Amino acid sequence: MTALSDIIRLEVPKMRRNSVYFCERMLPKAPHPGQVRWLENSTEYINVLVPGNRWGKSTVIAMKHIWMCMWKIGAKPDAKHNWLTMPYETISAAMSFDQALIVFREAERLLRHPVIKPFIKRVYTSPFPRIVFQNGSVYHCRSAHDGGKYLDGHRYHYVSIDEAGYIVNLKELMNSVILM
Repeated sequence: MTALSDIIRLEVPKMRRNSVYFCERMLPKAPHPGQVRWLENSTEYINVLVPGNRWGKSTVIAMKHIWMCMWKIGAKPDAKHNWLTMPYETISAAMSFDQALIVFREAERLLRHPVIKPFIKRVYTSPFPRIVFQNGSVYHCRSAHDGGKYLDGHRYHYVSIDEAGYIVNLKELMNSVILM
């Protein structure tokens, strides 16, 4: 029989490297083949997902936020911060607050699973929804309206924009707020 320490030693590095493996082991719902392709291939600076209705876009985006926050993907410890103390934030945005809440609520649902629930410190609903992980990561949910004023001034390691086609000033928002 394998000791718990052996399981952790083998599983943790694989879950950190492989978002699909992480989702299959830690979340209540495994990604379907199309979502697997998205998780494996959405590695560029800007990635675009254009699925049909009922494909599970909100679910796969929530999965990606959870995986990134759990492992602080892309963050680099420095002289002031180790892995646990370095700041790490992601954000799910949409033109309207109601639309942005769809992905956030899906993340909340996935995080109720008993396997991953101990890794969540707190879920806030006010003044802006956010999920704080035990490792200090924070997943935010905000609206992109009013020129992106609710996104501006923060440093995010990962940004997802739901229904981006409805944002009239998307190019300006991308250049002046999101990609900065």
